Amino acid sequence: MQHNILFDVIAAGSCHSDGTANVARGLAFATTGAGVYTATLDTDMGAADCVAFATIRNTTNMAYSITHTSNAPTVLTINTWKTDTKVATNCDFDLMVARIASGASR
Repeated sequence: MQHNILFDVIAAGSCHSDGTANVARGLAFATTGAGVYTATLDTDMGAADCVAFATIRNTTNMAYSITHTSNAPTVLTINTWKTDTKVATNCDFDLMVARIASGASR
């Protein structure tokens, strides 16, 4: 079976633990509390049309979740926490958001 998965990178950035952006292309970062960040995209898209990936930087024993929380504007909520204590914890991270191709190739 052949799989043709096509996507376009819509936004990418690097967020500091305080919610400020080191680099932000196609999005704006903010923080709303300990370990809670938002990324507001310049391009609107539905949850079924996008995929997001994050990499936590400079901190060990961390985990994250990403939730698509709004369509227009498109807002992603990124939660980060320590894996050993399960306590919400601020950290630096990189984020990439891609639009999944539509049509028969999807």
